Amino acid sequence: MPTISLNLPPSLVESGVGFSFEIMGNICNSKFLATVTQLSDVDLLSLKNGVADTIQNSVDLAGLLFGAGLEVDIISAAADNGSWRFFDAFIPAIMKTGRTEVSTELLVAVGGDVASHIALADFRGAMRVPVQTGFFCYRAAEAIMQTFKTAEVQKDAVAWAKMRNQLHISEEALRRIKLHADWARHGQAGVITDPERAQLLVVTQKMIRRYLDYLLRVKAPLNVGDYPTIE
Repeated sequence: MPTISLNLPPSLVESGVGFSFEIMGNICNSKFLATVTQLSDVDLLSLKNGVADTIQNSVDLAGLLFGAGLEVDIISAAADNGSWRFFDAFIPAIMKTGRTEVSTELLVAVGGDVASHIALADFRGAMRVPVQTGFFCYRAAEAIMQTFKTAEVQKDAVAWAKMRNQLHISEEALRRIKLHADWARHGQAGVITDPERAQLLVVTQKMIRRYLDYLLRVKAPLNVGDYPTIE
């Protein structure tokens, strides 16, 4: 299995949402060490995401040349004062503490539903690729929307309305996701802060979990008393 080694040239990165940083470093045997100089105030997770995106650009180039799908994963960072921060796969805004069990009934329902496969895979992408969060969240929503089409009803607008009405999701909630999806869907450059990203993940997680409950109820409309509208 090939390993990647390359030097990252010093560069100044402007985030586009009010913060910037300088970065330099190297990748040796598929592990990277980078020195980052923060030039403006920003929350730590937004900075981490910006650094990961910058390094990912070089890694994507190496992946193209090697013919390998490679992904950057920042596991720790140290500040000048000697303090350390370790990162994991959990997203603070949506992380559930304690024990979580997945019922056999739900596993069976998901196993037989293609739309849920697409939505869950896209939600994984939304969690793993910060700058593409809006794109993946909206595509998850679109996968669910497709299930509300019938032989008689094939128009997206009608299916979106049925989805919103039966799962109790506001049009504004979906519009906010789409706002951060359109530029990515059309190959344009864009930015998203970690707080903005957290809002999209919270709404999309609720939407997918609600769709799974809808599956368990054999696609019967949900009761708004039990499922308040997702705003």
